[in-house]
Formats: sequence, C-alpha cells, structure tokens
Amino acid sequence: MKEITLIEKDRMGLLADVSETLGKARVNIQTIFVDVTRGKQAIIHVFVKPPAAKKAAATLRKKGFKVIGSNVLVLRMPDKPGELSKVCRLLSDNAINVTNAFSVSRSNGEALDAISTTDNDNARKLLKEYL
Repeated sequence: MKEITLIEKDRMGLLADVSETLGKARVNIQTIFVDVTRGKQAIIHVFVKPPAAKKAAATLRKKGFKVIGSNVLVLRMPDKPGELSKVCRLLSDNAINVTNAFSVSRSNGEALDAISTTDNDNARKLLKEYL
C-alpha cells in the first residue's frame, strides 16, 4: 500500500473535500486515518494501492492540498499477544525506527498491520516472512 499524508488546517468539510476529490479521480481509498492536533492541524493519512498513488497525490496537489507521500509496509501476522513486539524488536535491533503504525484489520486469527519506518527497504528484507 502507498500512504499519502495531507497536513491541512482543520475545517468543516475537509475530509469530504479530500474524499470527493479522490472519488472524482476514480481513486479508491483502501484505508484512512485522521487526527486533529491541538493546534487545529488535520493530519490525514490516506492509503491507496500503489498504481493509484501518483494519480492520487497529483490530484490532491492540483486541488491545493499539502501532500506528503510515503511507503507503507502491510504486515500479515498471527493475531495474538506479542506478535507486534517481535516485529518492533527486530526492527529496533537493526537500527530501524517505526515512524507510523496502525491496525488495518483483524479476522480469523490473523492481523494486518501497516507500518512506516526510517528504512522501509531494509525493513522489507527483515520482515519478508510477514509481507
């Protein structure tokens, strides 16, 4: 998955504008996460399939949104205590910092989690059993 992060002043209708812009461009949102800081900044994380990422970012920029892009690793692991800690410890022991993490879904004893790191290329190699 590809993450597109937008940082905007929070306002009524912001998420509607972002999702409408992507919808009109025929870009399907896979996952979305929104947070508003105390300073009233909205941080919107939109996740799309890689083929649509460039189109999504370009479309949002054209509409005046501040877009920051980054790659996300989607990990498939057993949904049980300690699994995420194994991944995080492996990365930490190899001097790779997790910069963003969230749960995508959980079902049938399996978890899908998305992470961004300071070195996704090496993280991808270390975590190949989870990809």
